[in-house]
Amino acid sequence: MTPGEIHTAVVFGGAGFIGSHLVPALEGRGAAVTVADIREPAFRAPHAYVDVRHPIDLELDRAPDLVVNLAAVHRSPGHQSHEYYETNVRGAIEVTEWSRRAGAPPSVFTSSIAVYGPGENARTEASPCAPDTPYGHAKLLAERVHTAWAGSTGGRAVVVRPASIFGRGSTGNFARLAAALRSGRFVYPGRTDTVKSCGYVRDLVDAVCFLLDRDELGTGAWNFGYPDAYTVQDVCEALCAIGGFARPRRVPERALAPIVLAARKGWGPELVQQVHKARTSTNVAPAALRGLGYRWPTDLVGGLDAWAKESDGAFT
Repeated sequence: MTPGEIHTAVVFGGAGFIGSHLVPALEGRGAAVTVADIREPAFRAPHAYVDVRHPIDLELDRAPDLVVNLAAVHRSPGHQSHEYYETNVRGAIEVTEWSRRAGAPPSVFTSSIAVYGPGENARTEASPCAPDTPYGHAKLLAERVHTAWAGSTGGRAVVVRPASIFGRGSTGNFARLAAALRSGRFVYPGRTDTVKSCGYVRDLVDAVCFLLDRDELGTGAWNFGYPDAYTVQDVCEALCAIGGFARPRRVPERALAPIVLAARKGWGPELVQQVHKARTSTNVAPAALRGLGYRWPTDLVGGLDAWAKESDGAFT
């Protein structure tokens, strides 16, 4: 699919963080984009109210050339288990059913590296999927909905598995980490070498457009994140250097015992999950993108610096 072939596009869940960068990029390629979301976008774009948890009744003046599904409940932990399935899986079913009725145009689905589960060794697209959270499991099921739709319609489904993505408008892990570093509340929970695969949102958009332009790739799944395995210390050092924050200290593992005890007593289970998450590597390699010769526009420092500049140093 060349840039000139995308005349119209529908972006489900496009009012969110990734959509606020992807929609303008598609418009910059000459596409007329409709944002289909339960929220109105904060940026200027045609909007249609759509709740993907229910059958979609969306009428357009012409059939779309591209359908993108960004709709998701994604913060984990942070939601009841059923919410991930209601939005991520049911949403995939409703979006692909609407796409079938619209003529099965090529589609993009943003999944997650959570489909692999945590692990110290690098996971590539050839690695088995072993999600250990409802969020990761729901994303894997949603992937299968999209690929099954492509197989049954002759369409094309580009499944992208992003790592932790940061940039303007982010409210995720990196935004919370930057806020904690700014206030001096962050400490390394027992280790500093936890690998945290990550990427800059504008690079993610660039990679999606790169994949769309390669029609010969067909349906498939691609990891997205920096090709280097950055650790939580790498991330903190870069954020502190760019933001002028004090470097965090490391808390010995024995000091975490009260949190574990609290979990056993049923106090603060979400806090315990967050600590566990901070101490567990998510090491995922974008092997397929590298194999295609894709070149990342930034590295960790470059991406964080760009984020700081576009948010006036606020990392928001």
